[in-house]
Amino acid sequence: MSANLAFGAGGYRAMDRPVLIDRDYLGELMADDLGDLAGALEDAARDDGDRGFSALDQAVTARDAAAAQAAAHALKGAGGSLGLTRFAAAAEEIMITAGAGTPPRADEIAHLRALWSDSLDAYRHFFRAGAA
Repeated sequence: MSANLAFGAGGYRAMDRPVLIDRDYLGELMADDLGDLAGALEDAARDDGDRGFSALDQAVTARDAAAAQAAAHALKGAGGSLGLTRFAAAAEEIMITAGAGTPPRADEIAHLRALWSDSLDAYRHFFRAGAA
């Protein structure tokens, strides 16, 4: 998986090193006094993520590449809405592969779940540090 992508105004772009969260995007949220919405945004994204992973698990069990593509697309959106660039890029790769007819493997889903967890931790840490 290409973990060295970041999302910006022009879409995903190559980075010199892997980026876990888009600090500029999150900084803009804080600068616009939207930092107090961080928890609500995280809750909504977490709900979307839970639904997306559940749908992805069902799609893989059924070997349904189209359903896996739709679930990965939803996960990409959940991560992108929080600026979780590495997660969104990984979900996009699964989405593309599934769109070509190949459902993701169990190890790819495990990697995506771990990246989701790590990315949400980084998101929370960013806002805790900004509030201090």
